[in-house]
Amino acid sequence: MKGETIMKGNKGIWERQYDQIEDNLWGLRPIQTLVDYTALVKEGKVLDLGIGEGRNALYFANKGFEVVGIDISETAIKRSLTAAKEIGVTIKAEVKDLTSFQIEENTFYSTRSEDAFPVCGGGKKWI
Repeated sequence: MKGETIMKGNKGIWERQYDQIEDNLWGLRPIQTLVDYTALVKEGKVLDLGIGEGRNALYFANKGFEVVGIDISETAIKRSLTAAKEIGVTIKAEVKDLTSFQIEENTFYSTRSEDAFPVCGGGKKWI
């Protein structure tokens, strides 16, 4: 499928982006909109699609949520897990392709993504 081809091609793009920065490509502060609306998210499991280096997942984990994150970049996943360990929170983060990732019904209270879907392409309905 066209969308799958685009995502697989994006893996190399993201790995090159992360390779250029030793520390953290996006910083570790969560996006402000997420902070502003955290009270609307009840306790439960949060899925972070395109977790990157984990800034938003770490925020939720620090608030006591169970967090699962996926990203196409192995470097990003390693950095997110390292950051979680450094600040003393637990997240589950895995290298996955958004085009083939299946979300089980009634598994997550909240699903969030920051700019992951526009890069999927192909005109496929993702959620």
